[in-house]
Amino acid sequence: MQIQSNSSTITSALPGVVPVAGDARGRFAGSAACVYPILDHDTMQRTGRDPLDVLRAWETSGLIRFYQWRAKHLDSETYVARAREFRAAVPGLRLFGNDYASAVIDSSDDGCFSGLHLGQEDLAALSSDERRRLGEKRGRDPDFVLGLSTHNPGQIESAMAELRSASAAWTYLALGPCFPTGSKPTGRDPVLTAVDFSDCLRTMIRELAEGEHPEPYPLVLIGGISALNIEELLVIYAGLPDSSRIQLLVAGIGAFEDIKQISALTEKIQNYSS
Repeated sequence: MQIQSNSSTITSALPGVVPVAGDARGRFAGSAACVYPILDHDTMQRTGRDPLDVLRAWETSGLIRFYQWRAKHLDSETYVARAREFRAAVPGLRLFGNDYASAVIDSSDDGCFSGLHLGQEDLAALSSDERRRLGEKRGRDPDFVLGLSTHNPGQIESAMAELRSASAAWTYLALGPCFPTGSKPTGRDPVLTAVDFSDCLRTMIRELAEGEHPEPYPLVLIGGISALNIEELLVIYAGLPDSSRIQLLVAGIGAFEDIKQISALTEKIQNYSS
């Protein structure tokens, strides 16, 4: 883990989100799954793996309940068409979109997408109409998962404030990059040091204690995580007071195609969360 803290806030609210009665985390929370794999188009092409083979392996492992479909360079029509192919072939896994907000919303009511993940830049780029439609979707379907990437304490504070005010009903937050990663550039979002990571967790725990958020609240760790380095993060997590307020998951690509890797990660997270 490297150092460079950044407390700037990029996130903005989603006008029109209807406050959701009960547990705003939908079916994402409380899942026995600890690993949230990302099916990445570029990685599949580079490695020559068949995405359907990867998805079937995830499903039969019993360790995966949901995954994210990331393909930053496809047109929206092709992106949705591939998603429908995945859902038809592997209906047992819930599929979350990455970006493509309008296309995901349009394809969610028929069961193709069960959620949407946004990065800070994705969120900033949403049109007012997309913001309104996301709010309406989240309001009428409490099980629709809505996740947001964060990279520093300031962004966590803003996201939790939005959740508290119901201006954005985030189902979960993601935090990273925790380690260097080759899947995407990390220049704008420096790799977190142990101190930065601890500060982010402390901020989230404080926000959870001060608000009326459902707990444990899901936090997905992202960026270069594997079974070889996860314990560096878990030791920090377990050593913080009230860390049980956070439901910890990890997300990633590449190594996450390996069921042995997923099994090892799951075991380690469960050991530190128990």
